[in-house]
Amino acid sequence: MKRSKLHILRGFLGFDQSFLASHNRAGNHSTNDRSRAVELLETYDPRTKRRKMSSESNQGTCIQCQATSIDRSLMVLGVIPGRYGSTRLEGKVLALIGEKPMIQHVYERAGKSTLLDDLVVAVDDERVLRAVQSFGGKAVMTSASHTCGTERVEEVARRSKAEIIVNIQGDEPFIKPEMIDETVSLLLEDPSVPMATLLRQIKEEELKSPGIVKAVLDANGFALYFSRAPIPYPKNKRYFQAYEHLGIYCFRKDFLSEFVKLGVSPLEDTEGLEMLRVLEKGYKIKAKVTMYEYNALSVDTKEDLETANRVYGHMMAKG
Repeated sequence: MKRSKLHILRGFLGFDQSFLASHNRAGNHSTNDRSRAVELLETYDPRTKRRKMSSESNQGTCIQCQATSIDRSLMVLGVIPGRYGSTRLEGKVLALIGEKPMIQHVYERAGKSTLLDDLVVAVDDERVLRAVQSFGGKAVMTSASHTCGTERVEEVARRSKAEIIVNIQGDEPFIKPEMIDETVSLLLEDPSVPMATLLRQIKEEELKSPGIVKAVLDANGFALYFSRAPIPYPKNKRYFQAYEHLGIYCFRKDFLSEFVKLGVSPLEDTEGLEMLRVLEKGYKIKAKVTMYEYNALSVDTKEDLETANRVYGHMMAKG
Protein backbone atom coordinates (compact mmCIF):
# COMPACT_ATOMS: atom_id res chain seq x y z
CA MET A 1 0.00 0.00 0.00
CA LYS A 2 1.51 3.30 -1.08
CA ARG A 3 2.04 6.05 1.45
CA SER A 4 2.47 9.75 0.76
CA LYS A 5 5.84 11.37 1.37
CA LEU A 6 4.29 13.38 4.21
CA HIS A 7 3.03 10.20 5.84
CA ILE A 8 6.44 8.59 5.51
CA LEU A 9 8.08 11.74 6.87
CA ARG A 10 5.82 11.81 9.91
CA GLY A 11 6.44 8.16 10.58
CA PHE A 12 10.21 8.39 10.20
CA LEU A 13 10.73 11.57 12.16
CA GLY A 14 8.18 11.08 14.91
CA PHE A 15 5.82 13.86 15.96
CA ASP A 16 5.28 12.90 19.60
CA GLN A 17 6.77 15.96 21.26
CA SER A 18 6.79 14.48 24.75
CA PHE A 19 8.71 11.48 23.48
CA LEU A 20 11.15 13.69 21.57
CA ALA A 21 11.72 15.76 24.68
CA SER A 22 12.64 12.68 26.68
CA HIS A 23 14.75 11.52 23.75
CA ASN A 24 16.72 14.77 23.90
CA ARG A 25 17.14 14.51 27.67
CA ALA A 26 18.65 11.08 27.15
CA GLY A 27 21.40 12.71 25.14
CA ASN A 28 20.21 11.81 21.65
CA HIS A 29 20.21 14.33 18.84
CA SER A 30 16.74 14.04 17.36
CA THR A 31 17.08 17.36 15.51
CA ASN A 32 20.03 16.00 13.56
CA ASP A 33 18.12 12.77 12.95
CA ARG A 34 15.23 14.83 11.58
CA SER A 35 17.51 16.72 9.21
CA ARG A 36 19.18 13.58 7.92
CA ALA A 37 15.82 11.89 7.42
CA VAL A 38 14.49 14.88 5.49
CA GLU A 39 17.55 14.76 3.26
CA LEU A 40 16.92 11.08 2.54
CA LEU A 41 13.22 11.49 1.92
CA GLU A 42 13.63 14.46 -0.39
CA THR A 43 15.09 12.10 -2.99
CA TYR A 44 12.82 9.10 -2.35
CA ASP A 45 10.81 7.93 -5.37
CA PRO A 46 7.75 5.90 -4.20
CA ARG A 47 7.26 4.44 -7.66
CA THR A 48 10.65 2.76 -7.83
CA LYS A 49 11.42 2.63 -4.08
CA ARG A 50 14.84 4.04 -5.03
CA ARG A 51 16.49 7.32 -4.24
CA LYS A 52 16.20 9.84 -7.09
CA MET A 53 19.42 11.02 -8.68
CA SER A 54 20.14 14.56 -9.81
CA SER A 55 20.36 15.65 -13.44
CA GLU A 56 24.06 14.76 -13.29
CA SER A 57 23.29 11.11 -12.52
CA ASN A 58 24.65 10.05 -15.91
CA GLN A 59 28.07 11.07 -14.66
CA GLY A 60 27.45 9.18 -11.41
CA THR A 61 27.28 12.39 -9.39
CA CYS A 62 24.57 13.53 -7.01
CA ILE A 63 24.63 17.24 -6.14
CA GLN A 64 22.90 16.81 -2.79
CA CYS A 65 25.06 13.78 -1.99
CA GLN A 66 28.14 15.95 -2.41
CA ALA A 67 26.71 18.51 0.01
CA THR A 68 25.57 16.00 2.64
CA SER A 69 28.08 13.13 2.13
CA ILE A 70 25.17 10.72 1.71
CA ASP A 71 25.39 8.32 -1.23
CA ARG A 72 21.83 7.64 -2.34
CA SER A 73 22.93 5.62 -5.37
CA LEU A 74 23.76 2.55 -3.27
CA MET A 75 21.45 -0.40 -3.71
CA VAL A 76 20.03 -1.73 -0.42
CA LEU A 77 18.98 -5.36 0.02
CA GLY A 78 16.97 -6.66 2.97
CA VAL A 79 17.47 -10.34 3.85
CA ILE A 80 15.33 -12.24 6.35
CA PRO A 81 16.97 -15.48 7.55
CA GLY A 82 14.18 -18.06 7.57
CA ARG A 83 15.73 -21.20 9.05
CA TYR A 84 13.21 -23.95 9.74
CA GLY A 85 15.13 -25.66 12.53
CA SER A 86 15.08 -24.16 16.01
CA THR A 87 16.21 -25.73 19.27
CA ARG A 88 13.30 -24.47 21.35
CA LEU A 89 10.55 -24.08 18.73
CA GLU A 90 11.13 -25.99 15.52
CA GLY A 91 9.51 -24.52 12.46
CA LYS A 92 8.75 -21.29 14.30
CA VAL A 93 8.99 -19.16 11.15
CA LEU A 94 5.89 -20.99 9.90
CA ALA A 95 4.03 -20.75 13.23
CA LEU A 96 0.74 -18.92 12.84
CA ILE A 97 0.20 -15.49 14.33
CA GLY A 98 -3.43 -14.82 13.61
CA GLU A 99 -4.02 -16.39 10.21
CA LYS A 100 -0.54 -15.76 8.80
CA PRO A 101 2.78 -17.54 9.34
CA MET A 102 5.29 -15.47 11.29
CA ILE A 103 7.63 -15.11 8.32
CA GLN A 104 4.82 -13.42 6.37
CA HIS A 105 4.31 -10.84 9.13
CA VAL A 106 8.04 -10.02 9.06
CA TYR A 107 8.15 -9.88 5.26
CA GLU A 108 5.13 -7.63 4.90
CA ARG A 109 6.33 -5.21 7.56
CA ALA A 110 9.88 -5.08 6.20
CA GLY A 111 8.47 -4.51 2.72
CA LYS A 112 7.11 -1.15 3.89
CA SER A 113 10.63 0.19 4.40
CA THR A 114 11.27 3.24 2.21
CA LEU A 115 15.00 2.54 1.81
CA LEU A 116 15.04 -1.14 0.80
CA ASP A 117 15.37 -1.71 -2.92
CA ASP A 118 14.78 -5.45 -2.66
CA LEU A 119 13.72 -7.97 -0.04
CA VAL A 120 14.26 -11.72 0.11
CA VAL A 121 13.92 -14.57 2.62
CA ALA A 122 16.97 -16.83 2.97
CA VAL A 123 15.59 -20.33 3.62
CA ASP A 124 17.05 -23.79 4.24
CA ASP A 125 13.89 -25.88 3.89
CA GLU A 126 11.41 -26.48 1.09
CA ARG A 127 8.50 -25.92 3.47
CA VAL A 128 9.60 -22.36 4.18
CA LEU A 129 10.35 -21.77 0.51
CA ARG A 130 6.83 -22.81 -0.50
CA ALA A 131 5.26 -20.77 2.30
CA VAL A 132 7.03 -17.57 1.21
CA GLN A 133 6.17 -18.15 -2.44
CA SER A 134 2.53 -18.78 -1.53
CA PHE A 135 2.07 -15.21 -0.24
CA GLY A 136 4.00 -13.68 -3.14
CA GLY A 137 7.33 -13.17 -1.38
CA LYS A 138 10.83 -13.76 -2.71
CA ALA A 139 12.81 -16.66 -1.26
CA VAL A 140 16.25 -18.13 -1.94
CA MET A 141 17.39 -21.59 -0.87
CA THR A 142 20.63 -21.50 1.14
CA SER A 143 22.98 -24.01 2.73
CA ALA A 144 21.87 -25.90 5.83
CA SER A 145 25.41 -25.78 7.25
CA HIS A 146 25.50 -22.12 8.34
CA THR A 147 26.24 -21.51 12.02
CA CYS A 148 24.32 -18.22 12.29
CA GLY A 149 21.76 -16.14 10.45
CA THR A 150 24.32 -13.63 9.24
CA GLU A 151 26.21 -16.35 7.36
CA ARG A 152 22.96 -17.22 5.61
CA VAL A 153 22.45 -13.55 4.76
CA GLU A 154 25.97 -13.34 3.33
CA GLU A 155 25.30 -16.26 0.99
CA VAL A 156 22.35 -14.36 -0.48
CA ALA A 157 24.37 -11.12 -0.64
CA ARG A 158 27.03 -12.83 -2.78
CA ARG A 159 24.40 -13.37 -5.48
CA SER A 160 23.21 -9.76 -5.36
CA LYS A 161 24.51 -6.49 -6.78
CA ALA A 162 23.45 -4.65 -3.61
CA GLU A 163 26.13 -2.66 -1.79
CA ILE A 164 24.31 -2.45 1.56
CA ILE A 165 22.77 -5.53 3.18
CA VAL A 166 20.25 -5.50 6.03
CA ASN A 167 19.85 -8.58 8.23
CA ILE A 168 16.21 -8.56 9.42
CA GLN A 169 15.33 -11.10 12.09
CA GLY A 170 12.76 -13.66 10.98
CA ASP A 171 11.42 -14.22 14.49
CA GLU A 172 10.46 -10.60 15.29
CA PRO A 173 6.98 -10.34 13.76
CA PHE A 174 6.33 -6.76 14.82
CA ILE A 175 9.45 -5.09 13.42
CA LYS A 176 8.80 -1.50 12.39
CA PRO A 177 9.82 -0.62 8.83
CA GLU A 178 10.87 2.85 10.00
CA MET A 179 13.50 1.18 12.20
CA ILE A 180 14.97 -0.55 9.16
CA ASP A 181 15.28 2.89 7.58
CA GLU A 182 16.95 4.23 10.71
CA THR A 183 19.60 1.51 10.52
CA VAL A 184 20.24 1.88 6.80
CA SER A 185 20.62 5.66 7.13
CA LEU A 186 23.59 5.18 9.47
CA LEU A 187 25.57 3.66 6.59
CA LEU A 188 24.22 6.01 3.93
CA GLU A 189 25.33 9.08 5.84
CA ASP A 190 28.83 7.88 6.77
CA PRO A 191 30.85 5.80 4.28
CA SER A 192 33.41 4.94 6.96
CA VAL A 193 30.89 2.90 9.00
CA PRO A 194 31.15 -0.82 8.11
CA MET A 195 28.22 -2.03 10.20
CA ALA A 196 25.30 -0.54 12.14
CA THR A 197 22.55 -1.61 14.49
CA LEU A 198 19.79 -0.24 16.75
CA LEU A 199 19.20 -0.04 20.50
CA ARG A 200 16.35 0.89 22.78
CA GLN A 201 16.55 2.36 26.26
CA ILE A 202 15.56 -0.04 29.04
CA LYS A 203 14.88 0.20 32.76
CA GLU A 204 17.19 -0.93 35.53
CA GLU A 205 14.98 -3.91 36.40
CA GLU A 206 15.49 -5.30 32.88
CA LEU A 207 19.27 -5.45 33.31
CA LYS A 208 19.34 -8.84 35.02
CA SER A 209 17.55 -10.77 32.29
CA PRO A 210 20.01 -12.80 30.16
CA GLY A 211 17.35 -12.83 27.44
CA ILE A 212 17.86 -9.08 27.01
CA VAL A 213 21.15 -8.33 25.29
CA LYS A 214 22.60 -5.14 26.71
CA ALA A 215 24.88 -2.69 24.92
CA VAL A 216 27.32 -0.03 26.09
CA LEU A 217 28.36 2.82 23.77
CA ASP A 218 31.29 5.19 23.53
CA ALA A 219 30.89 8.97 23.28
CA ASN A 220 30.67 8.79 19.47
CA GLY A 221 27.87 6.26 19.32
CA PHE A 222 29.97 3.16 18.62
CA ALA A 223 29.47 -0.05 20.56
CA LEU A 224 31.97 -0.82 23.32
CA TYR A 225 30.46 -4.18 24.25
CA PHE A 226 27.34 -6.35 24.10
CA SER A 227 26.44 -8.75 26.88
CA ARG A 228 23.73 -10.83 28.47
CA ALA A 229 25.15 -9.69 31.82
CA PRO A 230 23.90 -6.51 33.56
CA ILE A 231 25.99 -3.78 31.93
CA PRO A 232 26.61 -1.08 32.87
CA TYR A 233 26.35 -1.96 36.56
CA PRO A 234 24.48 0.93 38.26
CA LYS A 235 26.74 1.49 41.29
CA ASN A 236 26.21 5.21 40.78
CA LYS A 237 23.08 6.32 38.96
CA ARG A 238 23.90 9.90 38.05
CA TYR A 239 24.73 9.03 34.43
CA PHE A 240 23.12 5.62 34.33
CA GLN A 241 21.53 4.58 31.05
CA ALA A 242 20.96 1.04 29.87
CA TYR A 243 20.19 -0.12 26.36
CA GLU A 244 18.88 -3.29 24.79
CA HIS A 245 20.38 -4.38 21.51
CA LEU A 246 17.71 -4.86 18.85
CA GLY A 247 18.25 -7.68 16.37
CA ILE A 248 18.67 -5.71 13.17
CA TYR A 249 22.05 -5.35 11.47
CA CYS A 250 23.15 -3.36 8.45
CA PHE A 251 26.40 -4.20 6.65
CA ARG A 252 28.44 -2.95 3.76
CA LYS A 253 28.70 -5.92 1.43
CA ASP A 254 32.48 -6.22 1.62
CA PHE A 255 32.43 -6.10 5.40
CA LEU A 256 29.68 -8.71 5.55
CA SER A 257 32.02 -11.04 3.65
CA GLU A 258 34.80 -10.19 6.09
CA PHE A 259 32.46 -10.90 9.02
CA VAL A 260 31.90 -14.45 7.79
CA LYS A 261 35.62 -15.02 7.19
CA LEU A 262 36.42 -13.98 10.77
CA GLY A 263 34.73 -17.07 12.16
CA VAL A 264 33.40 -17.54 15.68
CA SER A 265 35.46 -15.64 18.25
CA PRO A 266 36.05 -16.63 21.90
CA LEU A 267 33.81 -13.87 23.26
CA GLU A 268 31.11 -14.70 20.73
CA ASP A 269 31.21 -18.34 21.80
CA THR A 270 31.15 -17.40 25.50
CA GLU A 271 28.15 -15.05 25.34
CA GLY A 272 26.42 -16.55 22.32
CA LEU A 273 26.39 -13.14 20.58
CA GLU A 274 27.67 -12.96 17.01
CA MET A 275 28.34 -9.20 17.00
CA LEU A 276 31.13 -9.76 19.53
CA ARG A 277 33.33 -11.26 16.79
CA VAL A 278 33.34 -7.80 15.21
CA LEU A 279 34.42 -5.96 18.37
CA GLU A 280 36.90 -8.63 19.39
CA LYS A 281 38.70 -8.26 16.06
CA GLY A 282 38.91 -4.48 16.46
CA TYR A 283 36.19 -3.38 14.03
CA LYS A 284 33.50 -0.82 14.88
CA ILE A 285 29.72 -1.08 15.03
CA LYS A 286 27.70 2.13 14.86
CA ALA A 287 24.68 1.94 17.18
CA LYS A 288 21.74 4.30 17.43
CA VAL A 289 18.97 4.50 20.02
CA THR A 290 15.77 4.17 18.03
CA MET A 291 13.34 7.06 18.17
CA TYR A 292 10.42 4.61 18.09
CA GLU A 293 8.73 2.87 20.96
CA TYR A 294 9.31 -0.80 20.31
CA ASN A 295 8.88 -3.95 22.37
CA ALA A 296 11.36 -6.31 20.74
CA LEU A 297 9.29 -9.48 21.01
CA SER A 298 11.40 -12.32 19.67
CA VAL A 299 9.47 -15.59 19.29
CA ASP A 300 11.69 -18.37 20.65
CA THR A 301 9.27 -20.49 22.71
CA LYS A 302 5.63 -21.58 22.73
CA GLU A 303 5.01 -18.97 25.42
CA ASP A 304 6.47 -16.28 23.16
CA LEU A 305 4.21 -17.44 20.35
CA GLU A 306 1.15 -17.19 22.62
CA THR A 307 2.24 -13.68 23.61
CA ALA A 308 2.67 -12.73 19.95
CA ASN A 309 -0.85 -13.91 19.17
CA ARG A 310 -2.26 -11.89 22.06
CA VAL A 311 -0.39 -8.78 20.91
CA TYR A 312 -1.58 -9.30 17.35
CA GLY A 313 -5.15 -9.78 18.56
CA HIS A 314 -5.00 -6.46 20.42
CA MET A 315 -3.57 -4.75 17.34
CA MET A 316 -6.37 -6.08 15.15
CA ALA A 317 -9.00 -5.05 17.70
CA LYS A 318 -7.66 -1.49 17.65
CA GLY A 319 -7.73 -1.45 13.86
